[in-house]
This record gives sequence, C-alpha cells and structure tokens, in this order.
Amino acid sequence: MITTVISVSLDSMMYFEGYNQRVNVHKDVAEVWHRHRQTGAKTVESFGVLIGTTSVNRREIWIEMVTTPMSRDQCSRFSFSLLDPGHQKAVCKMFYSTDGRAIYLGTWHTHPESIPEPSNIDKNDWANCLRMNRRRPLAFVLVGIEEIRLFIQRNGRFKSLQENHITM
Repeated sequence: MITTVISVSLDSMMYFEGYNQRVNVHKDVAEVWHRHRQTGAKTVESFGVLIGTTSVNRREIWIEMVTTPMSRDQCSRFSFSLLDPGHQKAVCKMFYSTDGRAIYLGTWHTHPESIPEPSNIDKNDWANCLRMNRRRPLAFVLVGIEEIRLFIQRNGRFKSLQENHITM
C-alpha cells in the first residue's frame, strides 16, 4: 500500500529538530506509523521508504509520503527485507509527478520495543543507503511502541533528533 500526501509543515503533526536540521512529518505519515506499531506479541515488522521534499539549503525536510510493506517484501518479528519493486516505483512516480521536487529521503521500520534503539544491522543498512545517495540528506525512522525516533548521520555517527509536536 502507498500513502500519498503533498503538503508542507502547516499540515505537520510532528517534527524532529537538532544538529541544525528540521524534519517535518505530515500528519497522515505519522498516522501510518502509529497504525503499524508492533504492539502484539506476534506482530511482524513494518517498513517502507520516506518520500518528500527539502529546502534549498537542505536543512529542512518534509516527509510527505511513505510506502508500507508490499507483496514481495519479507518480514518477521525482528527483521525485514524490502524486496518489492513497488517502493522504487513509488519514488519514481512522485519524482516525475512533482517535476523532481519529491525525492527519496530514507527508510522507516518498526521495532517491538517501547523506545526503539537502532541495531548494528540498522546502522549498517543506513550507512549503505547514505553511500548510494551521497548528495541528499537522508533520515531514518524507528517506530517503537511508545516513541518514534528519527536519526540522521553527523560526523560519522547516527544521531537522534528531538521529537516535537505542533498543536493545530
């Protein structure tokens, strides 16, 4: 399933800030993450890609769309493999339909823990994503049972940004 939203920060439900970076999350994206939390004892991981836009100086990001698990993907309680070509097709569709403004911004996935911590597998995967996308700011989201955490790379390490909410 693909959830598509085109908007900017005025429609944001949450944002993350720190390290001279701000990442705005559209309320529909936050709702997707909330629905996919691993709250059951046998719930498998959910995951997908982040798609959105950036400011000219790339210090502000808007996550406007996410993909969710698709038919060719594989997942278990503690792992996933993003295999379905539909994720890349969603990125390409948004890129072309917005004249190149909407781009791939990273990945998200769930963890069956209240406050999710990235595993070494997560960090290695994120480092690979960064190597393949050297010219764009990427974000990586972990959706826990109680908290959502967003990570960026600074000085060779993955740093968590502070979550904030906008009252509408």
